[in-house]
Amino acid sequence: MTARYNSAKDDDSDKILFKSEHAFRSLVENAFVGIAISDLRGRLKYVNKALAELLGYSVSELLNQPFKNFIHPADRRKVMRLFLRIIMLRREPRQLEFRSVRRDGNVLNLWSKPSRFIVNGRTVGFQAIIVDITELKIMEKKLKETNRKLEMFLETAMEGITIVDSNDNLSFVNKAFAGMLGYEEEELLGANLRKLVDKEGFEKIRKETEARKKGVTSRYEIKLYCKNGDPRIVQVSASPFWDADGNFAGTLAIIMDVTERKKMEEKLRQSEEKFRGMAERSFDAIAIVNLEGNITYASPSVGKVLGYPQNEVVGKSFLEYFSPDTLSNASQLFADLMQGKSLEGLQLELPRKDGTIATVEINAAPIIMNSKVTGIQAVFRNVTERKKMEERLRESEERLRSLIEYAPDAIYINDLNGKILEGNRQAEILTGYEKEELIGKSILEAGLLPEKYVPKTIEAIQKNLSGQRTGPDEFELIRKDGSRVFVEISTIPIKIGQRIEILGIARDITERKQMQKKLEEYSQHLEALVEQRTRQLKKAQEKLIKSERLAAIGEVAAMVGHDLRNPLTGIKGATYYLKTKLYSKMGEKTKEMLELIEADIEYANKIITDLLEYSREVHLELTETNPKTIITETLHLIKVPENIQIINRTRREPKIRIDIEKMTRVFHNLVINAIDAMPNGGKLTITSRKTKDAVKFIFKDTGIGMTRETMEKIFTPFFTTKAKGMGLGLPICKHIVEAHGGKITVDSAVSEGATFTLTLPIKSETKEEGGEKTWISVPESLSLTTTKASEKS
Repeated sequence: MTARYNSAKDDDSDKILFKSEHAFRSLVENAFVGIAISDLRGRLKYVNKALAELLGYSVSELLNQPFKNFIHPADRRKVMRLFLRIIMLRREPRQLEFRSVRRDGNVLNLWSKPSRFIVNGRTVGFQAIIVDITELKIMEKKLKETNRKLEMFLETAMEGITIVDSNDNLSFVNKAFAGMLGYEEEELLGANLRKLVDKEGFEKIRKETEARKKGVTSRYEIKLYCKNGDPRIVQVSASPFWDADGNFAGTLAIIMDVTERKKMEEKLRQSEEKFRGMAERSFDAIAIVNLEGNITYASPSVGKVLGYPQNEVVGKSFLEYFSPDTLSNASQLFADLMQGKSLEGLQLELPRKDGTIATVEINAAPIIMNSKVTGIQAVFRNVTERKKMEERLRESEERLRSLIEYAPDAIYINDLNGKILEGNRQAEILTGYEKEELIGKSILEAGLLPEKYVPKTIEAIQKNLSGQRTGPDEFELIRKDGSRVFVEISTIPIKIGQRIEILGIARDITERKQMQKKLEEYSQHLEALVEQRTRQLKKAQEKLIKSERLAAIGEVAAMVGHDLRNPLTGIKGATYYLKTKLYSKMGEKTKEMLELIEADIEYANKIITDLLEYSREVHLELTETNPKTIITETLHLIKVPENIQIINRTRREPKIRIDIEKMTRVFHNLVINAIDAMPNGGKLTITSRKTKDAVKFIFKDTGIGMTRETMEKIFTPFFTTKAKGMGLGLPICKHIVEAHGGKITVDSAVSEGATFTLTLPIKSETKEEGGEKTWISVPESLSLTTTKASEKS
């Protein structure tokens, strides 16, 4: 914008602004809103007191300052864009909200409708009325937060919330109420309550509504019907609300679904009946003792357990049925139960009525009502025979444990989830762990298995779950000290009571595996030596063939270049002589012919240069740059036709190391080809995108496109679709890209444009040779070319 106005015009604008100030100063000087005028450079030429005070400056401090200095950095671009649209493009002004930074650092929210300042039909500046809306913004934020909290409360409330108008129509329902009845909220809004209740229920609602019209708040239960017809019992807490004139306007209700609670109450009643029936028929003796220690209830089974009839027990103190040896213990247990404690599995020896001693297992708990202990409930079971069987089982287990403990193989027991339950001494020796360190841990969590054996272990566990045996299978175990051993493991599901456990037997085969490994390593070493030598010979042969082909093309290119450039040099010298000595005497046609000769000399020289460039090795001089910089510099070298639009969307990240000169040639060629493909105009979009370890350059044009056959040959040397050219441009581009370790691809269709995608590694891999960074490998395109040439020869 500065370039459009010289200093003389600026002085004229200042004078016009100065004269205009006298006309409106008295009107705006004492305005309550801020008023400002700037010149075409954005410098403040007038500010009133209200704006100066708003920003915390004096009027003199603001004058001649760029107005953008007082705009919040985050909004500066938006405001300056509007300024340019109004001044330069003469667009219609629009309302604008933006932030400003006061002198004291506080941020203001401002509103303005800026426009051009026109004097005598000429735009000389920019004027704006500025209003402080900071407090308004704060209030808006608070209001939004309040509304958000209210909406969140209504939407997240567990109870249903409804508003019913005076005609019994639902004017509001929350999500919980709609979901309670299986509706969407929109289905219930405006619906009459008759839709949700039966005739009896509606009459009850009408009765409650009449009471609410008198200001009564009520709570009652009613049956509502879901969308699918199922009934739900709900508890309604209803309150009236009034309109502005104090008239009854409807009912606000909080509704709680108590259907499940009602069902639980019924189940509790039924449970009590079942308990009494079970107690009467139970094999265990059940007794209830009051606070004085007297038995208030005894089930019939008390006769089986202690040998006393039911009627002889009720009303007696429970202490009468304990032996002198257990009496003090019984008194302490009674005291603990009265304090709210419970006991389970307590075994005592109690005398029966016939004088024999019975081992009795007792479970007892306090009866608590309204947070107070009102008695004790106890269950007695005669476990005398069970104790004898447990003793015999203990002896059998001891014998089995001795056999397992001294077995030569590691033996362990897991549950069906793989948790280690037991292990013998040999298992400790094999793993290096004490068994207490492993018991209770999953075999997958104990750190015994390398990760690669986890799937195999899971498969074995799944087979055990279906009752199958496994093994012997080979596993590798990690011992506590980090060393590793190889084992053969067999697992067998065994039934222990009502549960299934897994018996595992592990045998150390480390020495055997070591011998096998040594044999395998020796065999593999011999195979590796043979393969390595074969690869070396094959690689050397391929390199020799490629080098010979590359040298052959280079030699032909050098000879052709030498034989052609000598006559071209002579023709160029003769042309220069004719232009120097006879140019002024030549006719226009002769001059035109000389210029044509010069152009063709340059074109022939370019063909020779391209041929030599394609045949020689690529020597890279890597320099750090970024996608944005190199594309921008390339575009500066190209004269773009007016009917072509080039959009540069490349980024400044990431940093890449490339040969800038050579890659500039690649990008230059791609842009020129795109321009040639759009003879009637079009758009070329260049973007860059970072991948994991590379950066992609994408050139997308809207040109004539190409067929699939053309795409397949586009990088083939000497193939071209143009009337003029050798067809080496894109092959050289591919040559350079591959030298950087990258690749170039194309995607196109006829009449749909073309997209060239060029991928470069962020750090190009090069090989040092003789102090230079040189790309050694021959590109695939060159290899194919030389192959065809050798076949033809």
